[in-house]
Amino acid sequence: FGLVTLRFPCVMALRRIWSTYRECLQRHPKKTTVVQSVTIYTLGDILAQTLERRTRGKEGELDGTRTARTAFMGGALIGGLLPFWYGLLDKAMPVKSIQTVGAKIVLDSLVWGAFSISAFIAGTAVLEGKSVQQAKVEVADRFVEGYIKEWQVWPIYNSFCFGVVPLAVRPLTTSFMAVGWSAYLSSLAYNERPSSPVNAFIRTTSGRAITLEVVAEVPHLGQLETA
Repeated sequence: FGLVTLRFPCVMALRRIWSTYRECLQRHPKKTTVVQSVTIYTLGDILAQTLERRTRGKEGELDGTRTARTAFMGGALIGGLLPFWYGLLDKAMPVKSIQTVGAKIVLDSLVWGAFSISAFIAGTAVLEGKSVQQAKVEVADRFVEGYIKEWQVWPIYNSFCFGVVPLAVRPLTTSFMAVGWSAYLSSLAYNERPSSPVNAFIRTTSGRAITLEVVAEVPHLGQLETA
């Protein structure tokens, strides 16, 4: 009897929370989506920084400014633009079938995945005070890794999302999924990554600059030119 008594109030509390959430979503859909996205991305960055300290031996307190930047980008991208993107997909393909769900999964990764990863990396760089050119460099250094991970993670979730989850609730379920994803994006955006010869081609526009940068980053090429 004791267990039943303990569980019942928990179930009732969850029902009240869910009812309040649905009411807020109906009355203030945009505000509710932004608030939940900011909350989720805040948790994601805290998770990322905590894991970084445990696995990489980092010391010191959590970077609150970094968390604020991550939360802002999460609110802008997931809270502000993702509902519009979901609505656009559903208007373009209103009939639910295996073909339309598959098409939405592919389009989501091709279009939204590429845009959101690039925007998150560039946005956090600009919020750090870096120039537009430096933000482009950050995207060039980190985009490919993030985009590969996008295709490994999101199509699995989206097969459930587009097939089962109602449009109005998708930002919520996506935000919970985004706890882990935001932790990954935060680490992707803020941790140092070695430069690569491929990124040299992306980062520069002058043919001469490309040649010099690749030679500088690949010692073997420098030795060949010297020879």
